[in-house]
Amino acid sequence: MKARIGALVLAACLMHACSDGSSDTTPDAAIVPDAGSGGDASVPDGAGDTGGGAGQGGSDAGQGGSGGGLPPSGLRIVGYLGYDLASGVALDQLTSGVWEVVQPTDPSDMTLVRVDGGDMGESAATLTACQAAGIPCMFSLYTPWDEPAFNEVFTTPALSQELIDNIVTLMDTWGFDGVDLDWESDVQSNLDVTAFSQFVAELRTALPAGKIIGTASAPNKVTFDPSAAQDFDYIGVMTYDVAPAATWYGTMDDVQSSMDLWADAGFPKDKLVLGISFAARYATGGGWFSYASVVDQYDPAPGDNAAGDLVFNGIDLVTEKAQWIEDNGFGGAFVYTVNLDKLNDPRSLLQHIYDTIGPQ
Repeated sequence: MKARIGALVLAACLMHACSDGSSDTTPDAAIVPDAGSGGDASVPDGAGDTGGGAGQGGSDAGQGGSGGGLPPSGLRIVGYLGYDLASGVALDQLTSGVWEVVQPTDPSDMTLVRVDGGDMGESAATLTACQAAGIPCMFSLYTPWDEPAFNEVFTTPALSQELIDNIVTLMDTWGFDGVDLDWESDVQSNLDVTAFSQFVAELRTALPAGKIIGTASAPNKVTFDPSAAQDFDYIGVMTYDVAPAATWYGTMDDVQSSMDLWADAGFPKDKLVLGISFAARYATGGGWFSYASVVDQYDPAPGDNAAGDLVFNGIDLVTEKAQWIEDNGFGGAFVYTVNLDKLNDPRSLLQHIYDTIGPQ
């Protein structure tokens, strides 16, 4: 069970990195940043393209929407923050933060635990920082993509109710503003889409007014009934970790295909947010490195999406994705994870997203 894998692999590939079922759990290929270091992670030796980047600061986001802060543009920028908030994260460039990650103990026990076995109380620092920045903070609820037994929760009333009760209790106990459902088991064929949607409706009823429900969903499979959109504040679509490995980060064609899949299924565009990864991976597949470490070692030009043996979202592509969101009427972006960014630097990917779809 991935809950028993080491913390290095866990933080790297456990969430969002497995939407195509190709998770890499090799420890030496899953190098992740120290959360307090601003996002550095080692990259393999090798020559890469060099160049520069550009960017500039932004302003605070305002409030609005059914459960979270929205800038005047109405577009969301949801940031996944890891267990420990990295120094230098520009929380004022986000509309909400997501502390990660917890999961049910096992498919028959809905007790929520940190996936790495750590102390839930350590979330307090991130919650306090988000509160000071004026943005809500959710927690991420995860299940592994390769454990279909978790999907049976939704067709087992007692387990479904237990999970809802535990979500509410966790929010009340620690002060979270909502939950982000990263139920990656949903890619399995045994998912009952109607039952999953009913669970979300019952969760919405159980939560106090103003609490946020979001989700990080697969790019190639619709996992809810369109009627469930009314119960979500946003539906994130993981438009990355797609084949082939050389463009795992998601080309513009991948973005359009995935977002249109959900929109064409009947989900309102303004509820759909586009997922953008701040990681780098080997062009041949595997590995997990921070964008910050790529910048430090290779200094890629804004138009580059490859350096050395690694491929990633570069500045120009991230900016193009953000502009596409606005031009096509979608609800915003989520980024996984902010800690991997080149923080406090004009080459920050978050900065370019914010400059494009944040308050003008």
